[in-house]
Amino acid sequence: MSRDRVRVEVVSLRGIAPEELSFDAWDALWVGYLEFYKTSLPEATRRETFARLTERTTDKDAIHGLLARDPTTCEPLGIAHYLFHKSTWHTDTVCYLNDLFTKAGVRGRGVGRALIDGVRSACDVVNEEGEHKVRRLYWSTQQMNQTARKLYDTYAYPEFIQYRINLP
Repeated sequence: MSRDRVRVEVVSLRGIAPEELSFDAWDALWVGYLEFYKTSLPEATRRETFARLTERTTDKDAIHGLLARDPTTCEPLGIAHYLFHKSTWHTDTVCYLNDLFTKAGVRGRGVGRALIDGVRSACDVVNEEGEHKVRRLYWSTQQMNQTARKLYDTYAYPEFIQYRINLP
């Protein structure tokens, strides 16, 4: 298999037309992501997530999504989901990259980097005074995810360990 970079176009899922991306096409990537982490979600939850990602809204608490696709064929290659939230450490907003997934055949070929850079661009908003409003972009991954960690280590060094309690 060639390890050359693939050509990729990154587009927002917000208000994307159904003919540009169907639930089934997005869901194939989402289920691939879930399977990679050895988990699953009911179809109703997946459909609600897709609806949230694609609805036209100006809700500041909305979740956002990006799709990486082949610019010629429009074949979906990867997805990124992210959200903005307030911080207790400063008055600016931070961005949490909640999910990042690329098809196995294009891993290590620039698709994940294009998605992270797309999220970084979404963070590049300024307030009325011309100051950046988003102070930090952060994410987490499992320790075993060596392929992703190689990419992530080119952006940042992990400073914290995340602990999580799943609540009923």
